Amino acid sequence: NGKLEGTFPLNLPPVLLGYQKDIESTSSALVPASALSLFITVDPLLPPPKEEEQGRSSARDAKMQEFAKEWIKGVRRSLP
Repeated sequence: NGKLEGTFPLNLPPVLLGYQKDIESTSSALVPASALSLFITVDPLLPPPKEEEQGRSSARDAKMQEFAKEWIKGVRRSLP
């Protein structure tokens, strides 16, 4: 397919010190809802990772690999 597109919501703190809301903003919140819209194409297509590379990011540190696996699980749970 070679493309990635979507709108990804951004988590912002309730107050952004040093910034002001745009005067044209229709949002009644202190910080308006924000999102990042992306459209990325990859040409030529990247080959899929080899099977033995998919499960391993580093051969050095098993503790870091375990942390990374748990982090990826947490990120996937937080996605809609």
